[in-house]
Amino acid sequence: MKKQKTLAVLLSAAMVAGAIPTAALAEVVGSNSDSGVKAAELSEDQEIEEQNENSEDETGPRYVLMNVPYDEVYGKDIENETKVDAVSSATKKKTKKKTVVNGTYHSNDGREIKGAIIPVKVDNLSLLNGFKRVSASNAEKVTVASASDSTYNDNLFDEEKDYTYAVLPNGYTPKVYKELIEIDKNGKPEFSKFQGREQEVDTTATIVACSGRYQPGKKENKPYHGDYEITIQDYQDLIASSSNAVYEVVLDTKEGDSYGLRLLENTFLRKGELGFSTGFTTKSKGCTLNPNHYKSLIGKTITGIRFVTENGIFVIPTELKVEEQEIYALMNIPYDELYKNDLKQNDIPVDAMTSATYQKTRTKSLSNGSYHKNSDGSKIDGVTFPVKLKVNSDEALEKLTHVGDCSKELTITTTLRGKQQTNTYKGRDTLFENGTYAYYVLSPEEKPDFYKEVTVGEDGKFEFSETKFQDGKSAEKSKATAEITTKTTRGDYQINVSGLDKSVTNSSIYEVILETKDGKSYGLRHLENIWRGNELGIYTGYTKESHGVDASVEPYKDIMGKTIDKITYLTSAGAYEIDTDLYVPMKDGTQVEVADGKSGNGSVAVTVKLPERFDPEYQVTGLKTSFADGALTYTDAMPGKYTLTISDKNEKWADIEADFVLSSDTNPAYYNRDYSAPAVIKKGSADEADFANYLKNITKVSVNGKEYAASGKGAAVIVKSDGTIDLANSSVFDGKEPYTVVVTSTGYPDLTFEIKQVTYDSSDSDSGESGEPAGSSSKKKNTSASDGMTAGSWSQDAAGNWYFKNAANGKNLVSAWAHIENPYAGAGQPKDSWFHFDANGVMQTGWFKDSDGRWYFFNPVSDSTLGRMMTGWNWIKGNDGKLRCYYFEEISNGHRGAMYSGTTTPDGYTVDADGAWTVNGIVVTR
Repeated sequence: MKKQKTLAVLLSAAMVAGAIPTAALAEVVGSNSDSGVKAAELSEDQEIEEQNENSEDETGPRYVLMNVPYDEVYGKDIENETKVDAVSSATKKKTKKKTVVNGTYHSNDGREIKGAIIPVKVDNLSLLNGFKRVSASNAEKVTVASASDSTYNDNLFDEEKDYTYAVLPNGYTPKVYKELIEIDKNGKPEFSKFQGREQEVDTTATIVACSGRYQPGKKENKPYHGDYEITIQDYQDLIASSSNAVYEVVLDTKEGDSYGLRLLENTFLRKGELGFSTGFTTKSKGCTLNPNHYKSLIGKTITGIRFVTENGIFVIPTELKVEEQEIYALMNIPYDELYKNDLKQNDIPVDAMTSATYQKTRTKSLSNGSYHKNSDGSKIDGVTFPVKLKVNSDEALEKLTHVGDCSKELTITTTLRGKQQTNTYKGRDTLFENGTYAYYVLSPEEKPDFYKEVTVGEDGKFEFSETKFQDGKSAEKSKATAEITTKTTRGDYQINVSGLDKSVTNSSIYEVILETKDGKSYGLRHLENIWRGNELGIYTGYTKESHGVDASVEPYKDIMGKTIDKITYLTSAGAYEIDTDLYVPMKDGTQVEVADGKSGNGSVAVTVKLPERFDPEYQVTGLKTSFADGALTYTDAMPGKYTLTISDKNEKWADIEADFVLSSDTNPAYYNRDYSAPAVIKKGSADEADFANYLKNITKVSVNGKEYAASGKGAAVIVKSDGTIDLANSSVFDGKEPYTVVVTSTGYPDLTFEIKQVTYDSSDSDSGESGEPAGSSSKKKNTSASDGMTAGSWSQDAAGNWYFKNAANGKNLVSAWAHIENPYAGAGQPKDSWFHFDANGVMQTGWFKDSDGRWYFFNPVSDSTLGRMMTGWNWIKGNDGKLRCYYFEEISNGHRGAMYSGTTTPDGYTVDADGAWTVNGIVVTR
């Protein structure tokens, strides 16, 4: 019975060490499971006693479990001059977690997996006398910190000394093992190849070249296991589960070399994944990767993957080519480093672009292809450019921001032209607002047509090559054309490129290079020099500012006097070359002043000092002119702004320009006072061409003191091209009448008028005015704020006539004025007004001439304010059916409501002797 228990104890220890499958334990011990359980529960003293009792059986060939360093485990099983090293780990808990590294042993501090615990056949145990032997009595207790604490009792797993061994039970033969050939004079063992039955496994293995990349389809940025990763389909079902010990994993190649893989650094068998570094990737899963053993795999074909496990040897036939990798990325490169090796004969650094318009810097559609570090958008630092990483390893990139598809999203909110817009960027697009040298590794399928090689200089700094093209690739010759002008707000010169496809101008623009005939080239930057892809601005020192900050001049100022013969675009849509012949005319800051003058025929003074050898020609577009003795003479000039252009007949110098204004003292337009269809219309005596010119020259319109530009950014068109005014524009006409409107048209006097309804409204209320007229007098008496309204009651006879009974005496008002409350007024109508009653006491409507000779007009319309006295401007239909406009006094001055005649109204309009509004002596009718 004691013998049976001793065997069970040893077998149990061997199973825990990973050398014996659970099924094999039953084969050796027998079918009595109770005996196995009881054996595992023996006390430590009993186990020692029973092992000693059976020591006499340790003669002849035996099998042991032995801790063997990796280089000796793989020694005769691979063809490779480079040894298989131990695995270094910064994550101690993984080296001590048996489910992760089953079949290995490690250093006491957990920093290194030293090798594998493998079955070894020895001819006699006495050969191992020089090595440490362990048994269950030597077991140590190890606690592993993980999701849940686990305790393992394993006498070899935690034994760091090489060649430490434990004797397997007599009668047990492992399915795979190595033979101990000899122990040399230095006491070092020599082992055979692994022995055991080999079987082929029908499954699929795939390889991916993955240096520097994150795994796709993950919820977080997760690196691969090295520079290459192999995935084996259904590994745990076909080869080994996580509870099985794996002693070796070997990659055999068509070329005859073979390579050994190690747990934790190279094999991740729970997922059937194998990985190895060939030099670029230096760390994986907390392990420092050693690429020396695997460097020579590049370019070879893996024909088989061999797994040596406790259950046997399994071989997966493969045809996996280890392709040499070219690692491409998108990287944020400062402008000066970007252009440094792409510009010819130009060593002036291209600076970052400082911006006062922070919103544009952070708007990708306006600065696509650039990046900025500062989240406030105060500066564009450079360009996100395709690069080829020619660094020895990823250690050079350790301190940089490595962007992946699962990196934190970037949200940018901007406000342009009063509109707020929020954009969210993901993955590679987050480079837009990121640090210098931040990078995103491209997949092999995204190999760029052109790139810069990134190397590390002796000073440890990154160096970027000139732009290189892949074999067979080059910049495409574009059929686009370009022209240059000095009439620009984008610097001293602007080049307009026509014919570039929108896919190019809307793409990420990396570089735009201007090359001149003398072989020199100039690099342009976003916003300051590159605008919307096809507008290129150049600052040479005469335009001082760009977007509110000092413009960068030094790199470009010597381009004057040269001819640009090529423009090169490098964009995410491709590389393009445009052949040009653009002479950049000279400038020296010369300015010209032209005095303003009067329209028609006349002359204005011109003051200018021209450069030497400047042969001038004077022109004004749209004007017949001649120049002599410092005076510009003109004929038939319409009012407006003109530009004098002085050109150099030799075409060496840039044009010199100055604006001037020719003006008129008269205005050909007036307001039609039609509230239902308001418009600025032509005066009867005005010329049609003059009126059309007036409308064309309108630059701004002021409404109640607020100015609106008639054209350009933020314009609000108030007076349309046909003169009509749209009162439905609620952003201008807010309902708070009256509207005081001032129209400014270049070359003409301002036109000022008031827009309001000509019918009476609540703002014309007589409230607070009174003064009861004498009951017998037809004259309207003066009223004041202290006077009250006439109290009484309204009545109407069968004929529809209205009467008002004075409450003071009980009699109807006769031949009298009265300020009376109107109980019939509706919403928005005056609640009280002045009325007049004739000799019969009937309320009057229409025209009425008072005894003092003044004319009044009472509302003839049954709109709940019938008979009220009208004030202000009113269109009134005459006997001929035409409407004429009359003005009635609006202020309380003793004759409120009286019609103006033969004079000028308070708002500056003329009325004739009959009170009708006239323009140039002609009555305005509708």
